Order: sequence, then structure tokens, then C-alpha cells
Amino acid sequence: MGAGDLLLVPRGKLSRAEVVRRLRYLKPATSFRSGYAYDNILYIVAGAVIEAVSGQSWEDYMREHVFRPGGFPNATAEMARQLSVPDRAQPHARFGGSVRGTGPVRVLDERDRLGQAGAPAGLMAAGANDMARWLQIQLAGGALPGGKGRLFSEAAAKEMWTPVTPMPIEPYPEPVAGITPSYQSYALGWDVRDYHGAKVIWHAGGLFGFTTVVVLIPEKKVGFAIAINSEEIEPRYGLMYELLDHYLGLPKQDWPARFAAFKRNRIAGAEAVVREQAATPAKVGPSLPVARYAGRYVDPWYGALAVRSDAKGLTVDFTTTPGMTGRLEHYQYDSFVARFDDPAIEPAYLTFALDADGKVARVTAKPVSPIADFSFDYKDLDFVPEGERP
Repeated sequence: MGAGDLLLVPRGKLSRAEVVRRLRYLKPATSFRSGYAYDNILYIVAGAVIEAVSGQSWEDYMREHVFRPGGFPNATAEMARQLSVPDRAQPHARFGGSVRGTGPVRVLDERDRLGQAGAPAGLMAAGANDMARWLQIQLAGGALPGGKGRLFSEAAAKEMWTPVTPMPIEPYPEPVAGITPSYQSYALGWDVRDYHGAKVIWHAGGLFGFTTVVVLIPEKKVGFAIAINSEEIEPRYGLMYELLDHYLGLPKQDWPARFAAFKRNRIAGAEAVVREQAATPAKVGPSLPVARYAGRYVDPWYGALAVRSDAKGLTVDFTTTPGMTGRLEHYQYDSFVARFDDPAIEPAYLTFALDADGKVARVTAKPVSPIADFSFDYKDLDFVPEGERP
């Protein structure tokens, strides 16, 4: 899930073309379409394809061929325009505790959510009226409200909702077990599943500090969208399932309370894991004087990792991602914890593998938190000393 997201999230410095070029270095987990794994990078590829075919930037194409003819006057995919609106929502999140989702609610720097290169994957902003119109067009199979033409064809609408890749079903635990579907699959940018026998077309989304969900019930000709400027799940999914129950005539349940309990249980389990990790490291290592871990290491898809030595120990700089700098604290053996200067960035374990001569041969990584967002794609990193990769 989320392979390559560190090129974009937190905000990277690469161009859209460079992000697409580096896709070649990501290793497929399965053969084409034989398994489901959500990926943001391929939406950027789709945007780049539009640019190559149309000769326009993706942003210009969206404005001229989607927003304007679709009747979305306030929608935009340009960060500069979004940031120029004085009366706009600010992103919020809880962090500062042992795992994200705990600690005080803080306002995030909205410029860090995603760079313009990643716009096709999720940098679109639209108001309530624009979203309502988009839902009407979807439910009408591409037809514009009032019989004023089409934004896309009926055939394209059908294809968009047609399942392509089956998605595994993992039963949800109590107290939200009732949302577990009997089938689910991925279509073209839509999840397709059932809820109490009704077909639901939907998709959730989020950037740090902003979360959304868009839901369609085709048989009822009903659609709704929920957007909040925080990462709390209770209002987003709680309201989603309360509305589903309402429109499907199902008994009323307190879904916000159920999701609050689900979140508490999930966070408590993650906190227990982090506490155990912190309390029980092996009292072994590091194998080398810390200065010998310093160096510049390169992963083909991500880029360079700079580890430096100073009077206090080791520092780290994920050079593709402005802001991902911090200190390395020894954990155990030849593993260190990277704690970033920006507390909103998930800490990571960095493990240095040594060769027979006692030199660093490679550096791998994984999140400290077991519930870190998959966009903190540490697990797919494989750094080797600069100049030594075959």
C-alpha cells in the first residue's frame, strides 16, 4: 500500500515528470491487477498521460475540460489559488503522543500536505455546491443537471463504476463489525461494495489534516460527500454510516460513538506496542563508533539519505523531502530511531546492515508506530552507500 508516497508526502521537491520517471524503480508486489494495493503514484501517471496527449498541463486541462464545462466555478487543482483564498479551512491533527491520533489538536502547515507535482493524486479543492453538482452528474451517468449536455459519456460512467480488481475482505472488529461487506472491489477510482445488500460506490481520501468521503447509492439515486479539516474518524465515518442507514431505511445506530470506541481500541493497541518496543530493546550495540555510520546513502526510487555526525551524535536528512530532518537515537544493535524536527512526521527505525569488513552495506527503514499512515512508505526503502549500487 502506498508504494512511492514518500516522493510526495510530506511535500517533496521533485517535479511531476521526475516522480513518474522514478516509478520504474518500484518493485511490483504482484503481477498486473492480480492483487489490490492502493497507490497514489499511478494517479500522477494518469495526470502525466493527460499532459502528453493534450499538450496542456494537467491543471489547465482540468480547468478547461472538467471544471468549466461541468459547472464547478470554485473548484481548483492549483495550490497557489487554494492558498490565496482568505476564508479557508485549516488542517488539524492530533500528535505529540506516542502515536499519531493522541496528544493535543494542532493546526498543521497546509503547505506541507502535498506539492503541486502530486496534484492529480489529491490536490483538488471544491466547495459544497461544486461537490453536490459532481454527485448529481455521477448519479446521472455523466449528464449535466437540467439536461444541458454531458460532462462524460454514459459508457464512460458505466466503465468507471465497473469492478476491475477484487479487494480482500478483512472483517472489522466490534463495535464496527456491522460495516464489513460481503464483497468489495476497486473500479476506476471508486470502491464498489455492498452494505446490507445495497450496492455502494464510494471513496475516502485525505491529506494530512483534511479527510473526506464521497458516497453514492445508485439504486436510491442518493449521493453525499463529507469533508472535515481534521483526521478524526468519528465525524467522517460515523456520519457516513448514519446516512447510509437513513437512506436505506435501516435501524438507527450511534455510529460516531462506535467509531470513537474503535479508534480508542486501535490507538490503545498501538500505544502498547510502542511502549513495549521502548522498554525492551536489547542492551547491545551499536557495533561501530557512531561517526562510522555517517555517509550518503541512495535508494533508486526515493533518492539520497544523508547521515551526518556531530558532537551530539548522528543526524539524518531525507533529502527528497524538505523538512524530514532530525536526530538519530540508538535503539538496539545497529538500529536507530529517526525523530524528526517536525513532530507531525512519523518517527522511523533505521537499520544499518554491515558487511564482513564492518562497513555499512545498506540501510532499511520501518515506521515506529504500527498504525502509521501508509504514505510514510519507509518499508520500501533500500539505501546503499552512494556509488555502490550495481
